[in-house]
Amino acid sequence: GEWMLMGNCDQLKLIIHAGQLSELRREWIITKIHDEKITLAYEDGPLRMVMHLNKGKPILTIKCIELINYLVQGEWSVKNYTENEEGADPRFNGYYFQFKKDGELITWNSDLKIVGTWYPIRNCEYIVIEIDRNSVMGPMAGEWKIENYNDNGLTMVYDKMSEKRKVEFT
Repeated sequence: GEWMLMGNCDQLKLIIHAGQLSELRREWIITKIHDEKITLAYEDGPLRMVMHLNKGKPILTIKCIELINYLVQGEWSVKNYTENEEGADPRFNGYYFQFKKDGELITWNSDLKIVGTWYPIRNCEYIVIEIDRNSVMGPMAGEWKIENYNDNGLTMVYDKMSEKRKVEFT
């Protein structure tokens, strides 16, 4: 997402596009700034929320570090893609994916290149892919559960309400 200072630099607007933290997409009032922490508040009628932002990055677990290193090791090609447990869907045949360490995601084939972002959530059990939903890559957007990764490839599953997708990379 993004952030923007507003007012007399006493308000912080969070612009979170998708994912688990999208409910924080609001205009927050900065109530306190310390060396190591910023306190934000939001009020709307009876709803009152307070959030503390601490300086520093979260500490990644060994599992997360291994997964990130695995994903960024090179270019991935789609081996198999299915929707709603039907047969193989060829729409991603010939497409390659590259997960960059900085969170950039590049997808391409011989005719087209599309750039998005990715990031791990829930202790790296899932990755979130943010990509233009109106593009050919639209079905790849969302929270994907890492089902398996090993020397043979990577398998991810998207399972939300009535939508079920599975992608296998090599």
